[in-house]
Amino acid sequence: LTTLGEGLRDAEIAPLEIEDLILRPTVDVDRGRLARFIAGKRVVVTGGGGSIGSEICARAVAFGASHVLILESSEPALHHILESPTVQGGETRVDGVIADVRDRERLMRVFQEFRPDVVFHAAALKHVPYLEQNWSEGVKTNVFGSVNVADAAVACGASVLVNISTDKAIDPVSVLGATKRFAEMYVQALDAEMRAAGGSTRMIAVRFGNVLGSVGSVVPKFKAQIARGGPITVTHPDMVRYFMTVREAADLVLTSASHADEEGRGVPAGAADERPAVYVLKMGQPVRINDHAVRMIRHAGFEPGEDVEILVT
Repeated sequence: LTTLGEGLRDAEIAPLEIEDLILRPTVDVDRGRLARFIAGKRVVVTGGGGSIGSEICARAVAFGASHVLILESSEPALHHILESPTVQGGETRVDGVIADVRDRERLMRVFQEFRPDVVFHAAALKHVPYLEQNWSEGVKTNVFGSVNVADAAVACGASVLVNISTDKAIDPVSVLGATKRFAEMYVQALDAEMRAAGGSTRMIAVRFGNVLGSVGSVVPKFKAQIARGGPITVTHPDMVRYFMTVREAADLVLTSASHADEEGRGVPAGAADERPAVYVLKMGQPVRINDHAVRMIRHAGFEPGEDVEILVT
């Protein structure tokens, strides 16, 4: 008897267009605006080898940054992004540095030497179950690491810092959400302090939902489970999440930065402070995870419940 898993072992699962899973048109951005904002700028991306960070690096290069510095604590991740054709071959100079956002002294030194105009802080620990089990590590990276990055950006006179956050920071019930909300609160407070003191650095946080195709997300997980013959595991039949693509996330983060920079320069000192410090990106309607599973099984050429089971855990 040949099981589906054995039969699939050497089979090729049909390529999946991530956009097919969103069930809405992808968000278009003002590319001219982004080019005007990024062109000629010196950009630091912390966690630049991660899912979001690497796409931000690629977009910064595409929009004409003069110099991009990728800051990573993972040597393999840094090597992978530096070798990627998405950051090679253009006019932008791209360099990498191994550093951990937890190391305040090292971070301060790197920022002072590079003198960035724009900082995208994407370094984080993000997996909900891991952070529930290792909460102290989440605090070290997501809270104190973010404090270090924000302070370093102010100390070196950066124009804009963008702290990548999550919709889980809204009324947080998880360690991930709580640590990300702490980071948001610090950035908000520092931004208000800069405003009162006439400082030049804008500090904002940007929240978005789950990123399709990112490391550890449902798409690669479900694809691997289908390739093994199932079952696909879903935590609850009614579980929903907001989704966006990596490209959408990166472009909208850059758009938020351009708005924040414009507001920082456009509001006269002493005027009523109505500028936002936390941006929330529009992600359409939430999608049921179970529906994702059904679509992915059918896209692979199988029937849910017959060829591949969906197991509610």
